Amino acid sequence: MPSYELTDAQLLLLDGKCDAKLQTEVDRAKQRLDIKATIGDAPEYIRIFVSAVVQHTIQEGVLHYSWTEVHYCRLCNRSAGYHKYTSTTRYHTKGEENGKRPLSWIGGVIWGDSYYPKFEFCPECEKQIMPLLKVAVAELHVELPEKLTGVKPRYLRSDNQHCKKCGWTGHKLQLKRQAAIMGGWVHVECPKCGADRNLFSHDVETVKGFVTVDVAKEINPKTHSVDWSES
Repeated sequence: MPSYELTDAQLLLLDGKCDAKLQTEVDRAKQRLDIKATIGDAPEYIRIFVSAVVQHTIQEGVLHYSWTEVHYCRLCNRSAGYHKYTSTTRYHTKGEENGKRPLSWIGGVIWGDSYYPKFEFCPECEKQIMPLLKVAVAELHVELPEKLTGVKPRYLRSDNQHCKKCGWTGHKLQLKRQAAIMGGWVHVECPKCGADRNLFSHDVETVKGFVTVDVAKEINPKTHSVDWSES
């Protein structure tokens, strides 16, 4: 059976007129076109990067963002340089760069859970990326970092779980919480049979896939978990 490659604009013409499988591709094309419209005035390398990040964030259901030391930016191909020698010896001259002592910027770093290695960029690229990325992901039902949005996540990614003891299948935020050894709480206990995951037991295991949980609508504020009942 022959196959055809369609542009995003061509896929858009099929919106609402195709089967569910093809409609998924149409929806992705609509997202890509929306992203391009949002970041159309940015330099090409910034547009490509932001568009890729948004697509992968949709696939992974989560985006992480923080700050880190960056010596070389792979986006704009700039280096922060190196410390210079402060004196002259038989091996170097005062003012020459010392290749063993790299300088660094405090730049940004973003990553997902599995799809994406950490990607670092310099402060100048960060100034262009973050405002565009903030707008591009604002309406996505995915887990977004507070450092990017300025508010606590509205949605949380919750990995699928399976209890080998009783056969229960659900997701992480449906597991009951237990106190963690180093402080805080962790979701580890099967809501059906009480089996858990710890240093000595692996009755509850993480399996492929995830769901996105609406914090305001689905998280029980008393248990900090998603309620589960056997129907």
